[in-house]
Amino acid sequence: MYSEDSLKFSIIGPSGYIAARHLKAISEFTSAGIFSFLDISNQDFHGRTERTKFFDDEEKFFLNILENKVDYVVICSPNNLHYSHIQQSIEAGAKVICEKPLVFLRAHIEELKSEQYRNKIFGIMQMRLHPVVKKIRSISNESNRGILKFVTKRDEAYKKSWKVKREYSGGILFNLGIHYFDLLFQIFGNPKDIEVEDLSDFRSSGVLTFENLQLQWLLSIDDKDLPHGTTTLREFSLGKYKIDFSSVDKDLHIQNYEKIINEQQFEFRDIIESHKIISDIYEK
Repeated sequence: MYSEDSLKFSIIGPSGYIAARHLKAISEFTSAGIFSFLDISNQDFHGRTERTKFFDDEEKFFLNILENKVDYVVICSPNNLHYSHIQQSIEAGAKVICEKPLVFLRAHIEELKSEQYRNKIFGIMQMRLHPVVKKIRSISNESNRGILKFVTKRDEAYKKSWKVKREYSGGILFNLGIHYFDLLFQIFGNPKDIEVEDLSDFRSSGVLTFENLQLQWLLSIDDKDLPHGTTTLREFSLGKYKIDFSSVDKDLHIQNYEKIINEQQFEFRDIIESHKIISDIYEK
């Protein structure tokens, strides 16, 4: 039996790539394992025990959430399902921890801001917890110009999948850019102007002018944007300073979960501005 003092976590989509980081984080906050999961396949994963319940039917899964008073439903389903899964989880009485993007349609953003959902939706915005953020804040007054380049290699299967289609995933801006736009919004204020130079399934570029920073950005999964012989280019600079996001001592997902469970952050209303910034870019 689950002990009364153990948080109950259920997860949607544990077979997905990003779910492994969530499952590792969950294990830090409960010794009982995953209470239940919803997926298209019944498979083993970190945190699954003999007691873990498997569902491939949404209605039965959410009814079980309600009946067993699950504390958190963790959403790692395809992005276009996030809105529905957030709604159903909250209706079943659980709080939600959702992989980015929480949602990507402006109408859904506005609806989830309502009192019905307030203080019940939490997001994974782990870049805010990166130790390099202190350095960015310390030099933020020394330069009002920045460059962001994030280019990563993806195989042909990825490029043909739902993950590159805006109607299913939110597109490349949500997939590659949201963590950086969220971080820069926190430090440099609201965007005042948006210039879009290129915007396709595989590539986006432009200039984003915040209150205190003009950012030239490139986000791409186009191999032509990669230096020869490399698979990833991650470059961020502020004036003469180059910022390195690579080295982290502690898993940032674990830190993010700790913030959520201790009711410190990151609530929907706190992180949704970065989602709105991307919606504004798409609408240019």
